[in-house]
Amino acid sequence: MRQENKSFFPVVDKNKYLIGTITYQDICKVVAEKNIDAKDLYVAEAMNYHAQALYLNDDDATAFRLMRRNHVSYLPVVDFDNRLKGIISFFSIARRIVRFKHEFRNTDRNRNLENEFNNDSQMAFH
Repeated sequence: MRQENKSFFPVVDKNKYLIGTITYQDICKVVAEKNIDAKDLYVAEAMNYHAQALYLNDDDATAFRLMRRNHVSYLPVVDFDNRLKGIISFFSIARRIVRFKHEFRNTDRNRNLENEFNNDSQMAFH
């Protein structure tokens, strides 16, 4: 798991219903507590059965609040039947916020330039 630079996984049943999550830290904790080799560990022994999830229609603010409240960097995304649809990361939310802020700033800047142009044009014809 660590070799592929993955540290978070949703755990689903055969029908893709979310039943929990497991992280690299969860595995390390149980391996250390039980003093066993990780390859001898079952997912059920280390997984979090009470993981929070986002619904498809939840917004970034909801995701950010859940992540902060639960001290996690990833959340599974489910439909209303609790079937896994994807994973969202803190970094993907941050990237969208920065992109939106940049686009908003450019739109606002363009609007200001347009207003200045219109004002200058009106003054030139009066």
